[in-house]
Parts: sequence; structure tokens; C-alpha cells
Amino acid sequence: MMSEFSFPAYTVGEGGEKEMNMGNCMNRWNDRSQGRCGCGCGNSNAGTLCVGTSGNRDTGAPLVTDLAGATERNGNFRKVFWTGENLQVTLMSLNPGEDIGLERHEDTDQLLFVTSGDGIVQTGNCRNNLCQCRASAGTGIFVPAGTWHNLTNTGTTPLKLFSVYAPPEHPRGLVEETKPCAARRRCGCRS
Repeated sequence: MMSEFSFPAYTVGEGGEKEMNMGNCMNRWNDRSQGRCGCGCGNSNAGTLCVGTSGNRDTGAPLVTDLAGATERNGNFRKVFWTGENLQVTLMSLNPGEDIGLERHEDTDQLLFVTSGDGIVQTGNCRNNLCQCRASAGTGIFVPAGTWHNLTNTGTTPLKLFSVYAPPEHPRGLVEETKPCAARRRCGCRS
């Protein structure tokens, strides 16, 4: 027996990614935006998505998708894929020899997950004293807030990864086609 939270059918999303058919759950999300919870519990708070008796506040609609597939199809240096109130997912593609750039996020925890390619990860509390290790498909890199980190593509094909930020780090809808585009945005330059 399938519960209403089982999603057996795929649809194709805006970017060509496979998304699960949300059916009744999507109707509940749409009800939420109109000031109703949608599950019959009587909750009239439009800022809460009720799942049974517990709620989860979020600004991005629920999404069940082929994240690894979307990551593999992404050709941009960085593309914001989904943003909620407390969490954000970006897709990245690093060309051979390219790196993310040594950085740290003071108040943001981060998970980087490599879906394909080979690279070197650097992490540490001091930018001048970093540990290094190899990364390849299936490698998860957990980066606590305030930690210096970088990922460099050492392979001959693009290194594909997705990154999870908590809280969100980038503007919604951001697309940086190349690393120079990202650098210009950070320094405030145009073109």
C-alpha cells in the first residue's frame, strides 16, 4: 500500500531534470501559500508546511528530484538549484585544473558531494596550514562554519559536485557560467 507521501511517477523539470510527481503533497504546498495548511489539522499559519502533526517552515517548495543527474547535466561553474529558508543547494562544474577558490564561510556549514571527476580537497583552520586529501565520485566533504576549504579538479574531465549550505549563501536563482563570472560578482565588478 502506498502512502500519500510515496511518489511513483517522474515528470521533467524546467532544466530537464527528472522530478517526482508530487501529486497531493504539491496541492498541500499550494494550499499553504493561500493561508491553509491543507492536511485538515486546522493550522491556518501560511508559513508552516504541516506533515502530520509536525511542521517544517521553508521558503522553497518541496522537491523530490534526481539531484545527481541534475549535477551531471550542469555545465555552469555555479548554479543555485534550490533555496529554502535555512538550506540551499548549488550545482558546480569545475574544468580540469580549475578550483572553487580557497574560502571560508563564517556562519555557514557546508557539504560538498562529488558526483564525478577527481580532485584534491584542502581544509583547515588556518589558510596557510591546510590538510589535503583526494576526492572522487561519491566523496562527501563536510565543512563546519569558519573552516578554510578548497576543491581543485586534478582530472582530465569536468569535476561535478553539488554543495549544500546551511543557511543559504548565494542569491536565489544565481547562475555563474564561469569562475571569472563568480570572481566579478564577488568583487562588485560588472562584465
